[in-house]
Amino acid sequence: MNSAPVEVRPMEGEVAACEPRCRQLLRRLRTAAIVAGDLVRPERRQDRADARRRSVEGSVSSIERRSEPRRGNGERVLFVDDEPSIARFVGRHLTACGYVTTTETEPGRALALVRADPAQFDVVVTDCHMPGLTGIELAREIHRLSPTLPIVLLSGHLEELDQDEMARIGVVRTALKPIRPAALASLTFDALHGH
Repeated sequence: MNSAPVEVRPMEGEVAACEPRCRQLLRRLRTAAIVAGDLVRPERRQDRADARRRSVEGSVSSIERRSEPRRGNGERVLFVDDEPSIARFVGRHLTACGYVTTTETEPGRALALVRADPAQFDVVVTDCHMPGLTGIELAREIHRLSPTLPIVLLSGHLEELDQDEMARIGVVRTALKPIRPAALASLTFDALHGH
């Protein structure tokens, strides 16, 4: 193990110089921090706060103020996100909150799981922007297969979503990304129980 110090200098918000292993670790930590909602650049704090205030009914603005997440009781969640590290992180957190969680990074495979047996899931939580099949397209297909299966859609741009269309395709809740894991667990609970 090399004991020489590693120099890390910020360059327009990013790491400029670092050994490859450090860079990889920093990327993973940054991704986890973004998912956890702990990394907000100072100049974007107000933008993020404004977006949350504008968020649609059913989003997580009020849920985020809760200190403890609403816990599941063995409900079966299908979580879909094309970013493997986010899928793993959120899957572990939802499982720790009492949900039986299946994670999928390929929206087409997630659709195949629902198509094989729609009753195997109690709720679907999906990212909106994914390659191949978007979260909206996935929601539309899942709703066609199982009209009573609630869907939660996560997006970095809620203002782009037509809420009437979301209701027509089975989306019962929307949330602004990044979202704190505790808020996502509570949002999942609310989607399941109609709160």
